[in-house]
Amino acid sequence: MVTDHELLTDTFEHRIHEHLKAGEVREARELLVVRPAADRADILAELPMREMVALFRSLPVPVATETFVYADASVQRQLLGGIGDARLTELLAHLEPDDRTSLLAKLPASTV
Repeated sequence: MVTDHELLTDTFEHRIHEHLKAGEVREARELLVVRPAADRADILAELPMREMVALFRSLPVPVATETFVYADASVQRQLLGGIGDARLTELLAHLEPDDRTSLLAKLPASTV
């Protein structure tokens, strides 16, 4: 049986996806930023790569940083590959030292 939370989340994710398909990144961002960080990370993980990266790049740096910390390692790698050097620098600057160390330890040696 589908719970009310699952139904709301599915509808919510669908609305974000529809905004992104229409090129309405700002509207999708406005829907996403009000969610808890763990939910934002889960929602991003369900999006196609291009949409995930576009939406993540649109987030304010503190929100993006908090979201990034909650994302799975595979999603983190995808985001790192798509956000560009300038955004990566901002993201690293806003990570807590322990989170930054953990992230850098997961990256391939050729990346660091």
